[in-house]
Amino acid sequence: MIKLTDEGEKMLRECAESLVDLFAKNRIVKIKAKVTSGLGEGRIFVSLPYYMEAFNKFLGFQPYPGTLNAVIYDRISMENRLLLDLSRGILIPEHKEPNRVLGSVKAFPASINSVSPVAVVIPTRTTHPKSVVELLSPHKLREKLELEDGDEIEIEVYL
Repeated sequence: MIKLTDEGEKMLRECAESLVDLFAKNRIVKIKAKVTSGLGEGRIFVSLPYYMEAFNKFLGFQPYPGTLNAVIYDRISMENRLLLDLSRGILIPEHKEPNRVLGSVKAFPASINSVSPVAVVIPTRTTHPKSVVELLSPHKLREKLELEDGDEIEIEVYL
């Protein structure tokens, strides 16, 4: 049995990220998922001044205050979602406030059903399983794409 120290695990993760970046240059990853209702937590967090400013700065758009959630239902899409965990993406750093810490967020430019700008966001602190994808956009995506729970979407993620 091999046991890694925290430092060794960090170095191994950085190596994996570098390899993914090397082989994924200009790569588009497709994820198929079905729209689902969330708990409204995305709206709360996206509306916080720090995140609003950070998303605008790092993603280049002022997001609609809320996320569109979608559940992955097939193996290939799930593998592609897990690939995002190994990819660098755009890191929005954590932010410390007097009585709380707002966690970091990894984001990836994307499009949904050919509509952009969109970003897949992966908060470091979340209650969602990895099979749930959270999406940000300056548009209220449910209205713009006329989506209802259960509708299938295709997400193109740009690594």
